[in-house]
Amino acid sequence: MVKNSDFKEVDMTSLLLPENIKSNNNHRIYRSIQNWINKEYLDPPKIHFNAFEKKIEFEDGRHRAKTSYFLGFQIMPVAIHVEDFEAVRGLIKISDMAYAQN
Repeated sequence: MVKNSDFKEVDMTSLLLPENIKSNNNHRIYRSIQNWINKEYLDPPKIHFNAFEKKIEFEDGRHRAKTSYFLGFQIMPVAIHVEDFEAVRGLIKISDMAYAQN
């Protein structure tokens, strides 16, 4: 999904940059990791299909997606607008569980 996505201002070249440890981006990543460690609920990232760019765009959850990517997760839950489902399915593999969620 990462190669087919537009992460806007989120730097995808590294997870944490020591010189920017207090930056807003790194703070969001730190907070996501702490939520996972503490087994706290996080909403899945919300995505939609940009037909002009033929890419997935994140409405919410870019930092959670970036963190999952750098931690090596192969599967990540996402919320997809129903009208974008078929287009997104053409770009990424969608689990069979998605069909049960309607």
